[in-house]
Amino acid sequence: MLLELLHPLPVRIAATDDEAGLSFLFRTLCANGLSLRDGLHWLELKSWNCLRTHDAQTLAWITSAEPVWLSQRIVTVQRRKSPRALGFMGHVFGSGAADFSRSAKLCWQCIKRKKYHRVSWQLRCISCCTEHGAILSDRCPHCDQLIRWNRPAVDICSCGGFLTIASAIEPLSEHVTNWVNWIENRLLFPSGFMPAAHNGLPAFFDSLSIDGAFRVVVAVGLHAEADCAMAKSSALAATSRGMTHIVRRGIERLHCLGNNLADIYSLRTLVHLPILERMRVSGVSVADQNCASVLIDYLRGPSRPALDPRGLYVRGQLSLFP
Repeated sequence: MLLELLHPLPVRIAATDDEAGLSFLFRTLCANGLSLRDGLHWLELKSWNCLRTHDAQTLAWITSAEPVWLSQRIVTVQRRKSPRALGFMGHVFGSGAADFSRSAKLCWQCIKRKKYHRVSWQLRCISCCTEHGAILSDRCPHCDQLIRWNRPAVDICSCGGFLTIASAIEPLSEHVTNWVNWIENRLLFPSGFMPAAHNGLPAFFDSLSIDGAFRVVVAVGLHAEADCAMAKSSALAATSRGMTHIVRRGIERLHCLGNNLADIYSLRTLVHLPILERMRVSGVSVADQNCASVLIDYLRGPSRPALDPRGLYVRGQLSLFP
């Protein structure tokens, strides 16, 4: 990035506390006649996702934003070595947890009224807007293509159609609403967020990172039924509607266990174990890793298959006598 060729943009945009950093950059560049793609070329960046700390400082300078505010609200690389760690809103996430640099998701009512993307929408674990009781849109109502960040305006799709057209509202379960409220509270008020139990969620979530709690919920809720095809479950997880159903199932199943997590053995045919195995090895916090280890032990039940040095199941081994 050649600093001598950069300069502060002439048109300044007022920032909002719950706005995503990428949304702020999008609006600022648009106000100055530039697209996000133009901004990448000008700043000599490869992507808007996983930026470096000094990139965030440069972006704050050219947009006249408060540096700390902006650096918290864009996804930055905390650790490049495997497993990669990302920073966002003062929290650490694993790779893929906040990857929306190309496609976006939004609440059409929020966009219509506020004209910006909320910071929580940047996370995969957020799939709905509790203010309007709506699942976030990830496809344009006109062309049915994924909503891209590189588009003419916040409320206009790449196809030219308005994204603020009313869509059918699917009722949200209480579990999903509680989950979203808890995550958003932790993001915006890290030192005084409401305990998980007060939000109707499992109490042990409070000891985990947001990333860890999300991985546990997905591991338990990914499959709708035993022996569900992985391709089907993965396709579901790629959409806001699908992720909403996964979160609902995961929390419902965890609630059925009550305070006795050992009973997760009863869900062994539904739990997607590879997620917990990865979390055990590369969770972003020690608490996440310990939680995954405990859950895996419970899921093994009476018979415990052999593990390799990394703590993963030996390839090809099956439990012949469950």
